[in-house]
Amino acid sequence: MVGRLTGGVEASIHLDALATELMTVSDFRAEIVLAIGSEAAFLQVAGLRAADVTEEIYCHAGTGAWWFTWRWGDRIGLATDVKGAANAILHVLRVRQELSIAAARTSDQSVV
Repeated sequence: MVGRLTGGVEASIHLDALATELMTVSDFRAEIVLAIGSEAAFLQVAGLRAADVTEEIYCHAGTGAWWFTWRWGDRIGLATDVKGAANAILHVLRVRQELSIAAARTSDQSVV
């Protein structure tokens, strides 16, 4: 149909908006990744304070709406609610980041 975006392009537009929101409000880096030969893009989100804290976020068309999802397929939120999805992602990643930092401190102290 003329004038409609392909799924990959529309998903990338939503992911780009999410990346912008995440980098504006947090200490996480976010970049869109497109595998060679694939139309499916995802957003790679990584902590700046703990490099081992990373996540892949996808955007899929559902019944009548686009959704941000975790890599295992669970829905995070509607693609039209970028701020809400960003908050949900950051909530999870900040907890993981703090646990990673705490584990590193404990490991460093046990070596001394």
